[in-house]
Amino acid sequence: MKKKIILFVTAGMMALTGCGAGEKADPDFAGKEITSGQMNTEKNTEDTSGEIYTEKNTEDTSREMNTDKNTENGESSTEEQQYTWQEYTITLPKEWVGRCVMEENEAGFSIYQKASYESDDSSGYICSFFHTQEPVEYDYGKEIIAYTDEGTLYYLVQPGDVACNSGDDIILGEYVRMCQQVPQLKASLQIAVPGVHGNADEYIFPTSSIYKLDPAVLAEMSDNILWIARNEIYARHGRQFDNWYLQQYFNRCTWYKGEIPPQNFQENVLNQMEKENLELLLAAEKEYDRRHPYPSRYQASETAREDLNGDGTAEQIRYQVTEQESRETLCTITVNGETYTANELVCSQSEGIMLNPTMDCFFISDILENDGCLEIAVLDEGPSEDPVTYFFQYDGTLSCIGLVPGIPFADLNGGVNGFNGFGNIAGESRVDLIETAYLQDNRWYDGSRIVDLGIKWYDFVPSASHVLYEELPVYCEWDETSAAAVIPAQREVFFLSTDREGWILVKGKDGSQGYMLVEDGNVVELNKPAAEVFSGLRFFD
Repeated sequence: MKKKIILFVTAGMMALTGCGAGEKADPDFAGKEITSGQMNTEKNTEDTSGEIYTEKNTEDTSREMNTDKNTENGESSTEEQQYTWQEYTITLPKEWVGRCVMEENEAGFSIYQKASYESDDSSGYICSFFHTQEPVEYDYGKEIIAYTDEGTLYYLVQPGDVACNSGDDIILGEYVRMCQQVPQLKASLQIAVPGVHGNADEYIFPTSSIYKLDPAVLAEMSDNILWIARNEIYARHGRQFDNWYLQQYFNRCTWYKGEIPPQNFQENVLNQMEKENLELLLAAEKEYDRRHPYPSRYQASETAREDLNGDGTAEQIRYQVTEQESRETLCTITVNGETYTANELVCSQSEGIMLNPTMDCFFISDILENDGCLEIAVLDEGPSEDPVTYFFQYDGTLSCIGLVPGIPFADLNGGVNGFNGFGNIAGESRVDLIETAYLQDNRWYDGSRIVDLGIKWYDFVPSASHVLYEELPVYCEWDETSAAAVIPAQREVFFLSTDREGWILVKGKDGSQGYMLVEDGNVVELNKPAAEVFSGLRFFD
């Protein structure tokens, strides 16, 4: 009896497993037929939204990628091969040759694992590519990967819940590896259309120069996303940024060529649609700020009047930091005339020791907007540029509810707001792995305490690029048994994320990416010190 296994392959995981090929398809082979299977392409149906529906028949309606000269007895070719459909050309990983089936329709094509496709229920769906003249409704696993100035949109679709029917672990393992290599397939894509813009998945709104943005969609977005979306309109035209976060964020994008200093940028390069969308985005940011007035900053000399416990009466809050004769700093918070020593509250809650609380300001935050309570937040600058933010709650008496590493306040953190209003607080912590760097470190307020989410994967805070001196073997997941690829040597590569233990997601400016393993300062696959593989690695105390 056949065993049915449901694999949950999320779009988010697919994005993380960015195993890009880096090298583009060879134009000398573009358009050449590389299959020996029968061509009987009965069209599939397509609904008005552009979603592809694959209606399989018992007849041969697909193109089987199986070349007689390179396969024997079902074994895969040892060379990559190309598949062309209309303006698309993709390079199939060598493991796919002879092991996948293409289904074509008027809008695009879908790819299936051959072994699963030929089972009784025709499973094994891996991904689809299609194009349309109108934006389609957002759906999980669907992303715009390219577009033209005339408005043609190119999509990649990956399944959310994938049914893989097999009682054979070999077939199952092959299917999983093929799913892992979809980003590698995407990186190889060539679209033979003049002026096509690739890497559209690196934009918040890739078509903001063509289509008017929907205010209803903007109303659901965070201020951070709106801020980036507004500035990517300028970035598309090569503008540089004074803001360090924006500059490093866009530097990582393959499409970005920042060559125009801010003071030299001319607004007349923007088209009318871009100007209208800038107004919509700016209005959405202002509306977000209106609906989310916290966190608010107060100078240490000010008395804040805020309703901390939601009883309808505003408390009076004062904050003071003084240096003692012992050279220790004493941090005090006064609420309604009663003074509390913040140092002692922090220590009593086993949150560590306040070392260097900032003297000039404090904050009132609203971590969980639906609980009716506000918090007092105090920044401790800490040693060696390792700041910590402590949070205090008042309910007749003051208590420490926890800490967040780093600075979650936009005006002190490059414009990035660390609060989403639903209990999440995004800070940053330091890691010394391949170099000294900072990671985005998210914490959660559970209604009584700020707790560590226990996540195993952290994004790097955007930072400077490194030169990659030689080809870098990488994996499609942070697993040495996953599918492999290569990032070519190039002048700019970026570290995107890590598990803090040794795995690092690396991305090249050419779009290629994948996971490398670092142990004791060495790149494992190359068996070389990381400093011999990358430029500009540095450590500091």
